[in-house]
Amino acid sequence: MMTSAEVAKALVMARTGWRRFRIALPLAFGVLAAFLASTFWEYLFDPAKGVHQEYFAQVSQIIPLLLIAVGLEARFFDQLRRGAIERTLILVTVIILCLGEMLAISALTTESLTPWHGYIAFVVTAQAWSVALITLLWALTRTDPKRRRTAERAAEHVS
Repeated sequence: MMTSAEVAKALVMARTGWRRFRIALPLAFGVLAAFLASTFWEYLFDPAKGVHQEYFAQVSQIIPLLLIAVGLEARFFDQLRRGAIERTLILVTVIILCLGEMLAISALTTESLTPWHGYIAFVVTAQAWSVALITLLWALTRTDPKRRRTAERAAEHVS
């Protein structure tokens, strides 16, 4: 049987572990989106036609917008760069978004894509926009109690 001190220590360790892992959640969702995109490519797309260029045109506009929104929302990246793991995961997130943007633009520059280029561009852009969207949603729903009180006070002064 665990003592109350051991239980408290285990809870603190579990919370710390969750805090360190939660930054990886958008990346995990991005991997899932890349897997789904790969599955869609295999079963739903005609390899001769590939993905319509309009998809890449839209994604090339969405990814930077989501990156800017994530960066501006509560200085999201600044709040998370506490440890080496967090900084690394943030760097991986930004690299995935940049690669997605690069591949979306590269898919727009040619009239017809080679099958491997279209496949890689489709999978990586799907991963990039899903990582950015999940990160933005997480940043928007994750509120700091101090910021919430400050916003409530500001709202009271306005009304």
